[in-house]
Amino acid sequence: MHMQMTLQLLVFFVVAIILGILLRRLLKNTAIPYSVALLVLGMLIGSVLDYEVHSPFLHELKSSFLLASQLDANLIMFIFLPALVFESAFSLEVHLFKRMFSQIALLAIPGMVLCTGITALLSLSVLPWHWSVGTALMFGAIVSATDPVAVVSLLKEMCSRARLQTLIEGESLLNDGTAIVLFTLFLGLATQAQAELSFMHVIGEFTRVVSIGVLIGAVVAAISLMFIGSLFNDSLIEIALTLVLPYLVFYLSEHVFHASGVVSVVTLALIYAGPGRTRFSPK
Repeated sequence: MHMQMTLQLLVFFVVAIILGILLRRLLKNTAIPYSVALLVLGMLIGSVLDYEVHSPFLHELKSSFLLASQLDANLIMFIFLPALVFESAFSLEVHLFKRMFSQIALLAIPGMVLCTGITALLSLSVLPWHWSVGTALMFGAIVSATDPVAVVSLLKEMCSRARLQTLIEGESLLNDGTAIVLFTLFLGLATQAQAELSFMHVIGEFTRVVSIGVLIGAVVAAISLMFIGSLFNDSLIEIALTLVLPYLVFYLSEHVFHASGVVSVVTLALIYAGPGRTRFSPK
């Protein structure tokens, strides 16, 4: 049974990759964003999984997609998110990021708060579910945070201006801390677990989440760069470290210190891309 489940997952990944290749080929000369088309394709596939099929091949294919749909979403996120965020932050223009940091912070903190409030207001006035204010604000905090993976993929396809790409990509990478604090705050309001939350408590929690995330990323980067500097042209160890360290800092931040894992990964990548780039061998 275990082998059967493994083979079904393998079938899902093979078929999903083939469908992605075919879809990208069909969209080659169109203006339709690839990620949006993938979303629509996934929704179409999900909508037809409820229908009965009589072909043995289609039944196996349906079973593989149903099994994949039952995978833990956190597992998928923890597998892909640290590596993709690290690659995105490592490829940022560090000097541009420093020059535009005030604009990026303005979008990532006050902009995120404003967007959360507007989304909550729209959900209260448009959606028919009669949510409480706390629930609407929690929904706004969830959907207002831009997904760094989706933003990075879209920008690499459609944007060629370095300043605009750095601004939007940097904001999508840094608004994670704001989203965590807002979600925790409004979750307490929605469940009445914490009816009274002061403004200073919110500021303190935001500072804790972001500062601990930055500290973990900086400490791991400093220790690893000292080790890399003691090597001589050993690209295998350097590649292995840059592969495993994003997952390490993400785990430490999210599960040990309950801080922002994305902020830790971004800090690690920016230190590597800036002062740490000369520590790596040319190869």
